[in-house]
Amino acid sequence: MKVGLKWIERFLLPRQQRQALSVAQIANSGIMDVRRNERSRTMLKILFAAALAAGIATASAQTPAPQPASVQLKALLDDDLAAVFRRSPWQATVRGVPGYDHLLPDLSFATLEKEHARERDALEQLKAIDARALRGQDRVSYELLRDKMEASVEAQRFAHAEGLVLSTLGGVQNAMPRMAQTTPFRTADNYRDFIKRISATPKSAHETIERLRAGMKSGWLSPVPVLDRVVAAIDAHVVDTVEDSALLTPFRNFASGVPEDERAPLTAAARRAIAEDYQPALRRFKAFIVNEYRPKAPQVAGLAALPGGSPAGPAPGRAPAQGDRGGRAADWLQGHYRRVHRKPEDGQEIFL
Repeated sequence: MKVGLKWIERFLLPRQQRQALSVAQIANSGIMDVRRNERSRTMLKILFAAALAAGIATASAQTPAPQPASVQLKALLDDDLAAVFRRSPWQATVRGVPGYDHLLPDLSFATLEKEHARERDALEQLKAIDARALRGQDRVSYELLRDKMEASVEAQRFAHAEGLVLSTLGGVQNAMPRMAQTTPFRTADNYRDFIKRISATPKSAHETIERLRAGMKSGWLSPVPVLDRVVAAIDAHVVDTVEDSALLTPFRNFASGVPEDERAPLTAAARRAIAEDYQPALRRFKAFIVNEYRPKAPQVAGLAALPGGSPAGPAPGRAPAQGDRGGRAADWLQGHYRRVHRKPEDGQEIFL
């Protein structure tokens, strides 16, 4: 049919008619192109609008709604409690919190830096919470946690204080004997975890010594009266024979939940840990305190015996002690403990 029309157009129509027809065809073709272009542009607009709407919907779905202040606070409180258990795993043990029974406190400098970073981050998150939305116990918990984090972050200025890790209340010298008395022994796993703690004593003693060495360099040392009591506690648990160790007490009277065929192997493992790990660690720890640390320690207790610790400050013309990081320890302690209460911006009075 197309061939026939072309033949008629070429041979039968006059030249002017053929030109007119060509012009009409061209015009019609142009109109069709314009219509097709308009449809294409319209379709593109529709597709773009649909894609934009889908993108907005997806972004809205991916952006979570802000959590209520109480939910944010609970997450920070849970995180802080977990940090407490990491610093003092035996607190988790006596409270029945699982996952810590085989651990001793990690006193390494790497862990200390991580904890400092956690404290700074927690404080920033607390500041971002709208405390006015909290009421009752939540508001009290918020103020207590914020006060704790502010004090902790402020204390980071005094890095040398991290060398004061000795205490007569607990440490390498008496932690394991106390755990032998307070650990809930019910299953064979409880005994295995206790043995792991015994075996971890050398690491704990080494980390304690490293912190004490840092204190020796800065001049922040525990006083002689504290050292003498720590050494006395070590002497009480250094024994000539393993059978005399207080750490064997739980293995002399097994809990009923421990199968008979596991009791002898557990006792043998405990004896090895005491003989090969615990007793040598205590002896090394005592030797360090007596031979290296005590000769440099101050004779009296108190901040006044530490560099930059005198409430009166440095003598005229004398710069503050190195490592004070912009303030004296006495100033920080006095300022912190003078805070009997805080009065938040919204008028709620919170006593601490």
